[in-house]
Amino acid sequence: MADVSGHGVSAAMLTAIVKSAFHASHVDAFDPLTVVQRVSAGLAAFSPERFVTLVAALISPEEGCLRYVNAGHPPVALWGGGRELVWLESTGPLVSAVLPGTWEAQVVPMSKGDHLLLYTDGISEVLADEDGGGAEDRFADAIKRAPEGGSTLLDTILADVKRKLAGEIQQDDLTLLTAGRL
Repeated sequence: MADVSGHGVSAAMLTAIVKSAFHASHVDAFDPLTVVQRVSAGLAAFSPERFVTLVAALISPEEGCLRYVNAGHPPVALWGGGRELVWLESTGPLVSAVLPGTWEAQVVPMSKGDHLLLYTDGISEVLADEDGGGAEDRFADAIKRAPEGGSTLLDTILADVKRKLAGEIQQDDLTLLTAGRL
């Protein structure tokens, strides 16, 4: 999951670079660190104010693990199968032409019945309180209400977002993704 800065043609070009990097990584078995490095190389020609936050994650059922790189993106929620909710924080800076690219791949166990929740900052900013905090608590509450993940969880979070917006127009994208190990 990725979130590019800006709007319009330049943001669309950034999005194309990110998608290309993900697709091209099939030759490297979609290694998360390679994906982020490919995105970084693609952004080299862009101006300094353009950047991307992203999470590249690979679930390996054979190894019973999740391998991921979080490049300045909001934390990923991991729960289920008897596991308490944990937050997978950033493992390096956002991707930009002006920041040196030092990212670290992390590996965490992922058992049958575990779930992931990924989202863009458009969601967390709406759910945050006036001080900018509290979004993780709201996600945790939604997970308690829909622990099985999937579309039920996404619908629960989107209902919370709609309630919090109270008819106001959302200025940023609202992107959610959930995945689980069966």
